[in-house]
Amino acid sequence: MAGFSKFASALGAIFLARLGSAGYVLKEDFLSNPSSSFDGFNFFNQEDPTAGTVEYVSEPVAALASLIGYNHDSFMVAVDAKTELGDSATAGRQSVRLEGKTNYNHGLLVADVTHMPAGCGTWPAFWLLGAGDSWPSTGEIDIIEGVNNQAGDQVTLHTTSGCAIQNQTGQNVYTGRVLTSDCDVNAPNQDQNAGCGIQAPTNPVGNASFGTNFNTQQGGVFATEWTSNGITVWFFPRSAIPQDLASNSTAPNPQGWKQAPLAQFSGSNCTWDAHFQNMRPIINIDLCGAWAGDASVWESSGCQAQTQVDTCEDYVRTYPGNFTEAYWIFKGMRMYESD
Repeated sequence: MAGFSKFASALGAIFLARLGSAGYVLKEDFLSNPSSSFDGFNFFNQEDPTAGTVEYVSEPVAALASLIGYNHDSFMVAVDAKTELGDSATAGRQSVRLEGKTNYNHGLLVADVTHMPAGCGTWPAFWLLGAGDSWPSTGEIDIIEGVNNQAGDQVTLHTTSGCAIQNQTGQNVYTGRVLTSDCDVNAPNQDQNAGCGIQAPTNPVGNASFGTNFNTQQGGVFATEWTSNGITVWFFPRSAIPQDLASNSTAPNPQGWKQAPLAQFSGSNCTWDAHFQNMRPIINIDLCGAWAGDASVWESSGCQAQTQVDTCEDYVRTYPGNFTEAYWIFKGMRMYESD
């Protein structure tokens, strides 16, 4: 990534200082040796918690089906795009869900993504999940997430009661737009499980944070910082990646980044350390499920008209060849902790 230019916006650093950005040192490099990239992950192969039309498979099954792979500088995660599933099939389309083996409290997670799953029926996510079986008692941070033909990333936090954010969009603290402000998944006056969400702008090729335009521009870098004072997510398109996020960087400095973040969750209405604990990174590709497969979402996204199929589930089961773009490529993924 040598030669990336710096983005010349004047926003961001002041607000980062307020959130208490620290100096960082490298803790875990998931691509230090691409041939062993998957050693840092567990392969989740249980029933999909969000009721998707997928079957999450083990590492041996994924490797045999070419759903995972690597080359000299990246790794790939995909769904099965070959098998037509009959009406009698009891499982969904084979897919992969990777879960990091190490839990973190505070830090900076940086991911260089060159391709993400896109298109009708897809629900890709790159996220952080707190340890434990009582979701969301230790929190969830959705860094990259969206469904179907969505054109801008949606960053969302999910918590138990007692965590809300301040809407600072009018102050130009971040570029996204607040959708919901209460992070509690059972918050009144919000949809169940909505959490607090910030929607990225819908940008053309060159500055797109999600979907087919993102893939056309060969992606970009997402950086997520969480401290005792809040959580911040940046997106840098390929032409605007800060120099200290180059692949050989061991000490990035968010306070020096000139570009405003995509999303910032802060304020005194949340005890951040109490709601976000022991977080591990997750990469997965869901299909349909509670979001992408919802009947109203399937219609409003344009997928019902585009595919001429009444339901997401029928589409996923019947047309495997339409999922050739349902894959991730990560060129880099690093976890940093404060020094």
